[in-house]
Amino acid sequence: MIAVEDEPSREQLDAARVPRGDTLLGLYEGVPLDKRGWYYHMALPDRITLFQGPLERCGNGDIRQAIYETLWHELAHHIGMNEKEVRAAERRKFR
Repeated sequence: MIAVEDEPSREQLDAARVPRGDTLLGLYEGVPLDKRGWYYHMALPDRITLFQGPLERCGNGDIRQAIYETLWHELAHHIGMNEKEVRAAERRKFR
């Protein structure tokens, strides 16, 4: 599921270990595909949340590109990439 919310909550920021003063553009919540086992059938659906306020503020005039890059980032987490792997892939993809 993909949802849009105005701003990330304090709980979402804390769970993602975002330092005070920073924000989130998007957030993946779920069990990455590479971590699912035979027990997965009773899990809640995965969720990607895009945060409209932060995306609008950091879009540098191209909100569509900011949304694309954020969604790509969160989908990379969904398939099992950790933050370091996602950042490395982004450097290759978005240079």
